[in-house]
Amino acid sequence: MRRVKLNTHETDVIIVGGGPTGLTAACEIALAGYKVLVFERLAEPMKQSRALTIHPRSVEIFAMRGLLESALKGGMPLPSAHFGQLPTRLDFSVLDTDTPYTLFVPQVVTEQILRDRAIELGVEILVSHQVENISQSNSSVTIKGVANGGHFTAIGQYLIGCDGARSMVRESCNIEFVGTSTTVTGVVADVKLDTPPEAKLYEAANFKGRMFAVPMGDFYRLAIIDFENTSLPTHQEVTLDEVKASVKRIAGEEWGLHDPSWLSRFGNATRNVVSYRKARIFIAGDAAHIHFPSGGQGLNVSIQDSFNLAWKIVAELDGYAPEDLLDSYHNERHPVGKRLSQNTLAQTSLFLATGEIDWALRDMVSDLFKSPEVNKDFANRIAAFDICYPEPIISNIGQAKSLLIGTRQRNLELTLVDGTNITLFELMHDGKWLDVQLSDKQSSLNQIPANRLKVVHLAKLPEQANWDGLKRILIRPDGHIAAVS
Repeated sequence: MRRVKLNTHETDVIIVGGGPTGLTAACEIALAGYKVLVFERLAEPMKQSRALTIHPRSVEIFAMRGLLESALKGGMPLPSAHFGQLPTRLDFSVLDTDTPYTLFVPQVVTEQILRDRAIELGVEILVSHQVENISQSNSSVTIKGVANGGHFTAIGQYLIGCDGARSMVRESCNIEFVGTSTTVTGVVADVKLDTPPEAKLYEAANFKGRMFAVPMGDFYRLAIIDFENTSLPTHQEVTLDEVKASVKRIAGEEWGLHDPSWLSRFGNATRNVVSYRKARIFIAGDAAHIHFPSGGQGLNVSIQDSFNLAWKIVAELDGYAPEDLLDSYHNERHPVGKRLSQNTLAQTSLFLATGEIDWALRDMVSDLFKSPEVNKDFANRIAAFDICYPEPIISNIGQAKSLLIGTRQRNLELTLVDGTNITLFELMHDGKWLDVQLSDKQSSLNQIPANRLKVVHLAKLPEQANWDGLKRILIRPDGHIAAVS
């Protein structure tokens, strides 16, 4: 009888799924010194870039961990973004940030940056590993699966499911994925063009359909909603002839399309999990929420899921986490996933405007976006700058009641008492809590271990900081304000 090879792994945290969501979580947990194993079913990273945008809050996250320079090398900053492909774009340049732009960068680049960082931090990424069974006890999670002709087992204290819309982790936990099924489909095509459009970022919106065309090196990415084809099922193969016909119909010419490297059909299914946690197992990214790809938000919300969760798992592993800290992941991120569904459904409605009545609505909303206040409000939503976690998650530090609690802290230029000039995000590269003190030395924070807390004393109130009258600002590892006094 042929013996089947069995490999057994032990780790602190198991991550299923090696895309941006899983890699973000892996980087954060490994940064704290814990062992992380990532199990990825694919043999190699995908060559197609499903996502193309890092929105402002994710840009700040990259800056907080010292990764922004790498992302800028592989991307192109854009000062605005569309909402439902309306004529009036959302203006990011007016937002309260030192990075007032969305970064147009292929997902393969984003993923490579995160993968390189994870490996640098000691994360082991196991490819061609298909997880088939998950179980958990009061103290651990066990997975079993197949890889390279053999079987493997892994045991960890926690597991994060980052394995996409068809998540095996979610299904194994019997977590409901509620919402609506696909009723409308569109097409994505990576093709070469003999006679590309003059505009670097081409958009078309008319009674025939909607279309984007953006250069991606030596090829173009086309995103198409052809009103003649929106009822085609997602499993129906996309052909080059279909793409040519749609482009001709919507743009008026087909640009000499040829040599497709990727053709795919997407739908508007919109679903959210009812719970982001089941005991020691957590769900993040597309495993937790899917939606129509409107405004490039999916990748960003997914990265932000992991950024919210990882430091909480670290606190639990360290042994200092408040009793309900892990529950706060669901409490804080589930509303964000629901809100994502709402705004993408609204954008879908604007995308699919086909008649005079629908176009009247598009025109009215576009006119509303000409109001600076309305435009800025929606820009903050897409940027994820308006997200707030107001419920306290750490014992009282003599905190004042403040609308700042739970809000994201922007980057600031700081001058320390010793004369050092440094940015706030530079101080957060190591992923620790940040205790910013603006007066005489404050009492110690015994609730947070010294090795997880960085204390800085400022020589003066930073410009652009809304900290008037405060003596201390405590910032979470994910950049949100935990407490003030």
